[in-house]
Amino acid sequence: MSTERSPALTRVEQRRRQAGLSQEDLAAKARISVRTLQRLEHRDLTNPPIRYLANLAIVLECELEDVIEPAWREWADLDWGGRHS
Repeated sequence: MSTERSPALTRVEQRRRQAGLSQEDLAAKARISVRTLQRLEHRDLTNPPIRYLANLAIVLECELEDVIEPAWREWADLDWGGRHS
């Protein structure tokens, strides 16, 4: 886990603050732990489960795209070597 924080807020943290929610309130409404939300906001998760992000988008009344960090897309290697099933 990273101990340094990027100076820019994550998309989740921006949306949470705009909604006027505390971490505790958002975590409870999204049915995730406060620690998980903190890890998302601190960029400590590199591949968060889509369920977490979907729940957050629903609670924050925004599109899923609005809570996905650009770096979280980098892990996805969609080159399946020509195999499609």
